[in-house]
Amino acid sequence: MKAVHHAACAAVIGLFAASGSAQATETIDLTIAASHPATVPWVSGLKNFFMPEVDRQLEAAGGTYKINWQEAFGGQLYNAGATLTSVGDGVTDVGWVFVAAESSRMPLNNLCSELPFLTPDATKILPLMRDMTLESPALQEEWKRANAAFLGVSGCDTFDLFTKEMIRSFDELQGKKLLAPAAFAPLLEGTGAVLVDGALPTYYTSLQTGVADGDMSMATGFMPIRAYEVAPKIAVVDMGAGCGGAVAVNADRWADMPEEVQAALMEGGKVYTEKHAEQLNQLHEVMMKKMQEAGAQAGVEIFVWPEAERVRWAEALPPIGAAWKTRHPDDAALLDAYMDGLRARGVEPLRQ
Repeated sequence: MKAVHHAACAAVIGLFAASGSAQATETIDLTIAASHPATVPWVSGLKNFFMPEVDRQLEAAGGTYKINWQEAFGGQLYNAGATLTSVGDGVTDVGWVFVAAESSRMPLNNLCSELPFLTPDATKILPLMRDMTLESPALQEEWKRANAAFLGVSGCDTFDLFTKEMIRSFDELQGKKLLAPAAFAPLLEGTGAVLVDGALPTYYTSLQTGVADGDMSMATGFMPIRAYEVAPKIAVVDMGAGCGGAVAVNADRWADMPEEVQAALMEGGKVYTEKHAEQLNQLHEVMMKKMQEAGAQAGVEIFVWPEAERVRWAEALPPIGAAWKTRHPDDAALLDAYMDGLRARGVEPLRQ
């Protein structure tokens, strides 16, 4: 009888303990969205790096809070032209923001989009830009005006040319129409080529219908959308990696979150930035090889530019740094801080 009594008491105590534990865990519903599909690394990084790290941080903190993620990738909620406003307006709670498509609203945060021929190593660029964004009142102000809270940086591997006809030299850029986000226009100044504003989700159709002769893009974005089928000539120019996106959270939603959840999201943004950068470096050559293999029937051809031609392009560019400082005189120190930060990380830019 004593054994039965003790067992019954233990069961009751266990029931109350389980009930108390369940009551102590608060579930927070969060929608996370992106205009691009999960086949591209900056979106797959949300699934593979950001979300798991947030969950891990909350569990390590005692499990008081848990996130119920609702995924809406691939343009389910907004397209590439409405990423910033969709986060700011609360269309999504957390979202990937296409910073490179927001050059008018976020000119300062587009700093690294305008500086070519620095380094192909994304691990040198992305963590630096995240640190600068968190520390700079000017960069933070652009996010605040958009009613968004910045968490982490996404980027792109080094830029090359993907065209219908091969471009083998600097001179052959003359008169070419190349797709790229508007923020990258300075990269074509002095080349004779014309930028056609665009984004990856529309590249295939734009190239197929003759809107442009090709695009200035990265292998990790070009391969997943199979655009090599309509622009099979790849000129390896190695213009450098960049940081054209970010993960952010609606500011109103952020303000209502417990500090523990805010801390978890912020750490998730840090891990996302670092691991995404590592992934970009690893994937670049992989995607190049995949395009060659998958596009054999489409006539995919890869040509590596001679170093002398890269130097010609770099030297043909106008004084981009000076022009940037003229446009942003109150924040000119940001450009110096960015360049100094890269050099401190061992980067030796082709174009200073």
